[in-house]
Amino acid sequence: MEVGPTVNYPLPKNYLEATEKYSSQVKIVELPDGGLTLTGYQGGIPFPNPEEPHKGWRSWQTFGIAICRT
Repeated sequence: MEVGPTVNYPLPKNYLEATEKYSSQVKIVELPDGGLTLTGYQGGIPFPNPEEPHKGWRSWQTFGIAICRT
């Protein structure tokens, strides 16, 4: 198997604009059963700079949404 060079593809301009516009509106809600969910997500990267609390979960949501939307 021949493997080519790594290629970086920039995110679309509208995706980055949505990140800037909407990321401050995204919140994590703790569910009664201990789970977590998002509210306020409109588009773009939900947590461009994940931080505590729930830093790992925020990172996972950012990765998961980016994979599903691109």
